[in-house]
Amino acid sequence: MREMAPRVKDEKRALELAYRRALRISRVSRGQPEAVASLTYAARRNQPVAQYALGSWFLHGIGVQKNLRRALALFAKAAAAGHPDAAFNLARAYEVGEGRKKNARRAFQLYQRAAAHGDVGALVEVARCLFFGIGTRPDRAAADKLYARAARLGNAEARATRRPRSKRSSRRSSSADPRSLRH
Repeated sequence: MREMAPRVKDEKRALELAYRRALRISRVSRGQPEAVASLTYAARRNQPVAQYALGSWFLHGIGVQKNLRRALALFAKAAAAGHPDAAFNLARAYEVGEGRKKNARRAFQLYQRAAAHGDVGALVEVARCLFFGIGTRPDRAAADKLYARAARLGNAEARATRRPRSKRSSRRSSSADPRSLRH
């Protein structure tokens, strides 16, 4: 598969154009290989949004064959660059042991990273981890504060109940179901 490099002198602009081109092409099914090539071009040049998008495509088999290992590798690169959804997906993989060795502490750290980048769903996950002591020491007072903050930010689960129903009851905590990862 040939990478599709746009003809632009500014590298950052070229990566953005490659990413946008991939999304535009992907809406037309006949253009999938070209879209994958454009995303691959941007992802290999460390564009976090493209890494996350391509990781999602590998996760769900969109335009490529499903490959959890490649998906998680791309999520790891994007998460390291500060992409909150990639950090969330990687956290989920570590928490449930899907494609990664189960590691609650690492999952908690990644949820914190995603929450620090403004992901309200990840904020709820950090609260859940604190409430139950998943990957960290239990701290119910801190968990309650985070649930309250998530509720103020509009999170429906946090608004409905300041505390989770069970250890695995959060909005996206459907055990090892890969659909619980973000698209």
